[in-house]
Amino acid sequence: MKPFQLQPNSMKTVLSVFLGALLCAGGVQVKAEILYFDDFDGTGDLDATTPDVVSDSLDYGTKDAVWSAGDQYSASGYMGSSPNNSQHARLSFTPVAGEIYELSTSFTGNSTWVGQMDDWISLGFFDGGSQHTRMTISSQKSAAGREVTYQADGGLESGSVATTAGARELKLVLDTTDTNWDISWYIDDVQAGSTYTYSSNPTITHVGFSRLDNARSFYDDFQLAVIPEPSSLLLTFSAGLAGLLLFRRRGA
Repeated sequence: MKPFQLQPNSMKTVLSVFLGALLCAGGVQVKAEILYFDDFDGTGDLDATTPDVVSDSLDYGTKDAVWSAGDQYSASGYMGSSPNNSQHARLSFTPVAGEIYELSTSFTGNSTWVGQMDDWISLGFFDGGSQHTRMTISSQKSAAGREVTYQADGGLESGSVATTAGARELKLVLDTTDTNWDISWYIDDVQAGSTYTYSSNPTITHVGFSRLDNARSFYDDFQLAVIPEPSSLLLTFSAGLAGLLLFRRRGA
């Protein structure tokens, strides 16, 4: 039986596909591993409940993790009001250097939000007992809108973006692949501000929510995931292309 051999036209087609994939891979982000996911479909308090998905990896400190939350957080995804009281809802997390992490959730403001403009809810990374790097959404910027702020290094880097009322997806991307880590913030997949590089990497211990005073909100689709570097995708495609060329040479 004659050995299988790619014909020239077939080879050109395959090469075109590989080259196209190589050019596009740099802009692709594929979630490699979900460490946490919770859609908050439970009842009662959020405290001591287990997220829908929990990674059993020992590397990230997520194994057997449960929520540690104040009594204003419900398992059904509602953050209630408690005047002059800041509360957290946290899950343990220890980042491993050399990875990229994506932390996201959806906040929907309640129509009963009538607090001060500086009342807020937030999503972020905790350094010990405080939320060191976060995104916050204000209770009431105006009658028609909200304000999203972002910060890192405990406020050394910060900024704000005006947005309309309604559901908003907030996302933080922590890149630990370089010696000095980077953090980027996104509102509905649009980057807010510029990527910030830490002068001194934070000691991250948890991920989760925080709130101030009268801020109230529905929260949903909380997720922490590890995503691959674009360079690793390029290496994968390059290895496949090299193998294809070697196969063609041997079949010639």
